[in-house]
Amino acid sequence: MRIGIDTRALETGHRFRGIGTYARNLLKNIARLDKENEYLFFTQKSPSDASQIVPQAFKYQDVLVRQTADPTRYNWSKDQYSLPRAIRKNKIDLVHFLDQLSCPMIKGAKTIVTVNDLFQLKGGQKNWKNSIKTWPLKRADKIIAISYYVKNDLIEFLKVDPGKIKIIYDGFDRDIFRLAEDPKKVEKFRQNLLKNRAKKYLFYIGSFIDHEPRKNLDFLLEIFEKFLKKSDENIKLVIVGKTGSESERLINLAKKTGVADKIIFTGYLEKDEELPLYFQAAEMLIFPSLLEGFGLPLLQAMACGTPVVSSNTSSLPEVMGEGGVLIDPQNINAWVEEIMRIVDEPEYRQKLIKQGLNQAEKFSWEKCARETLEIYKEVYQGETR
Repeated sequence: MRIGIDTRALETGHRFRGIGTYARNLLKNIARLDKENEYLFFTQKSPSDASQIVPQAFKYQDVLVRQTADPTRYNWSKDQYSLPRAIRKNKIDLVHFLDQLSCPMIKGAKTIVTVNDLFQLKGGQKNWKNSIKTWPLKRADKIIAISYYVKNDLIEFLKVDPGKIKIIYDGFDRDIFRLAEDPKKVEKFRQNLLKNRAKKYLFYIGSFIDHEPRKNLDFLLEIFEKFLKKSDENIKLVIVGKTGSESERLINLAKKTGVADKIIFTGYLEKDEELPLYFQAAEMLIFPSLLEGFGLPLLQAMACGTPVVSSNTSSLPEVMGEGGVLIDPQNINAWVEEIMRIVDEPEYRQKLIKQGLNQAEKFSWEKCARETLEIYKEVYQGETR
């Protein structure tokens, strides 16, 4: 097969988000597993970022969709012409779109679309442009949903035929996210991060470029403020993620509530290899998000042996299972009490760590890639149900 993959999610702002993590790890594992098919990476820059992920022995080539002054941004209008043209020109058997919003109408090639979430379409204005963006999804030969929650949204919001949807969960890199091998290294990292101004920290990871109410970050600060008033512990809140106007807003909010000096914004970490120590040195991950298509940080935290306290909404119970604590994202007292219990009761904390490790074992990027390759085969052979 000649398989096209739209890899531009690795070039745009999505590279800082879950879609970017999905794209990197899917390509890496497909390259490990598939020794037969030929791949073409549709890109806005040359060489593509995807080409830096796969080994040289992997059979692929970059296809420049169009010349652009800024490859970090999509041009939705131009893509409606340039991307289908590139697909026709290169005689693709099937094409896989890793970002549902980048998918135009295609003729002459079978299409697979991964849907990470529908928040932008569901929450956006009802206009012609958003309506057009739903057409390729409905007409795709197969849709990969990253959770049952996303599948249900596709059925209820877009009226997609359930038979066209396959659920394939995200995974985590087992070579990176794992239990700490050197406790002294973790302790040194913690001391350097906190600069000896605290002994422990609570942890959150996300993107802070723009304000997204669904992330429930004002509530995160409320939890932390109330926890500090009740606890005798000298604890900080460490936040990792790409910063922007949202991080500035949160800093100003933290100043008003008097907790700004207790919060550390690290900014974005360029390499996944930098992240495990943040998990391993933390007391727990706090994740109060209202809506998530999957919730990768929960899985990464559990794999690193970090207790997780999460909202009980959207896809998060699917990922968490019995691996951590699920709480109503509006019940602030329940959050504070749970955080205090994990901090104060070592045996309870160890119980959560064990449960989290067991839950994480159910997920892997290799499994995700194998199941995706099966979808390629089914669609190519016409077995779309």
